[in-house]
Amino acid sequence: MTNNQYQLNIFIPLKLSSRYKLVLKNLLNASSILIVYSLFTYNIALAAAEIREYGIAILPDAECVKIAEELNAEIIKRLGKVENIKNSPHLNLYQAAYAQQDLPAIYSQLQQLTLRPFNFSVANLTSMLDRWIDLEIEKTDELQRLHEAAIKLASPYHKGMLQRASDMYSKLPAGRRKQIDEYGVGGVLKSYKPTITLFYQYPPVVKLKSIAKEAANNLPQKQLVCKVDKLVLGEIGYNGNMEKIIYSINIPN
Repeated sequence: MTNNQYQLNIFIPLKLSSRYKLVLKNLLNASSILIVYSLFTYNIALAAAEIREYGIAILPDAECVKIAEELNAEIIKRLGKVENIKNSPHLNLYQAAYAQQDLPAIYSQLQQLTLRPFNFSVANLTSMLDRWIDLEIEKTDELQRLHEAAIKLASPYHKGMLQRASDMYSKLPAGRRKQIDEYGVGGVLKSYKPTITLFYQYPPVVKLKSIAKEAANNLPQKQLVCKVDKLVLGEIGYNGNMEKIIYSINIPN
């Protein structure tokens, strides 16, 4: 005997005809299905609300952060009235969408990484896709190692593609789409290009390229070399800007 049948035997008066008993039984069954469906959709919505976009990144030393912030101010001055999106200057290793409940596990694995002191050099200042103005960083074996380590430990937790990757997906070549399908974002592994983004713009603005060339004149005359300071896990915005640092690990000097 099911629970519904048990309740029917208690609450349906015996004097009702079998026809009315059947109607009431069907109503009860329909209500049960509706309740189960409502709980199911609520749980899906709750789970979706807990999934956000995060970045694993390296923070440079204070001197390089200061230079990045000064260049950002120069770019804003030249562009005029534009929104300067909140961002902590950082060198990106890997970005993905995670469930909030998985962050402690990702952080725990980041703590197990072998972190060694190293420097990185700025190669150029450029604009990419009329959406970003970046400091291009010379890729080293150590940067590539940390990038691949971040992907290996964090990609199993990713919950689908980043929103910006989803918006651009149909326009991308097959190789980049394959990366997004597997890792949630493109430009990874052999395609990885380390950068420190100075300015984020969406929708794209064509004049960013000329602004980037002008801002490049404010780079130090000698090659800019930065020391690494921290490895961080933080919440990112639509364009990959680091809005909030959640976990931080010091890198030995």
